[in-house]
Order: sequence, then structure tokens, then C-alpha cells
Amino acid sequence: MARVLGAPSYFLRSLDTGEIDDQLKRDAQVLVVADDIFSGGSVSQTNRAIHARRCTVVPLVCAFGNFSGKPSIEGFEIFSVISRRVELFDIVDSALVARGIRPVNARDHWEEWFVRRSA
Repeated sequence: MARVLGAPSYFLRSLDTGEIDDQLKRDAQVLVVADDIFSGGSVSQTNRAIHARRCTVVPLVCAFGNFSGKPSIEGFEIFSVISRRVELFDIVDSALVARGIRPVNARDHWEEWFVRRSA
């Protein structure tokens, strides 16, 4: 989306620490874009990280899929291509895990998988 708009893009490096891309400048105006929203936790963490940089967050969250069943997160309206409530299951109940496939957290490999390829 950032490329289409001709705008810079940044990402949250860690949900645990709230670390955001170092290149995000203080006092910037930021639109939060998520691929999907389930609980809204990562969007909330991203908003906190953006506010910590004294940036302004546009009161709208854009997502491809809103699977939370909520119209908003912390007062931020959610705009999405797909919007429907999805029930989550515990990872131990996954058929793939039962077959011995190890789940991988995308954020642990974010730069390797996405950032280098999009540059």
C-alpha cells in the first residue's frame, strides 16, 4: 500500500518489546495497515509504539482481513476488504502440527522474508 501511495513504510519488529522500525521520524502522521486483525493486539501495540515516537496516528486502521468481528479498535475505525468473525483454535489442535510440521512466527523472520525482497 505504501508503494502505491508513494509513502514510506515501517513495521513493528516485536510484539513483546513494542520495537518499531528506527527510521520512523518523530512527529510523523501514520496510517496503520495490517494484513489481518484477529484480537487487535498487534494493532494496539503498534499504536503504542507510534505514540511513543510522538507521532500522530490517523484514526483508521486498514486491513485486508478483519476477523475480529469488531468495527473498531480503541476508537480507531477498521476499514477492511474482508470482515467476518473467525474462531481461533489452539496451535496444538492444528492438523499440520499433529503431522510434525513446526509452526514459525513470521515476525521472527520478517526482515529475511519480506523487507529484503521488497527493497
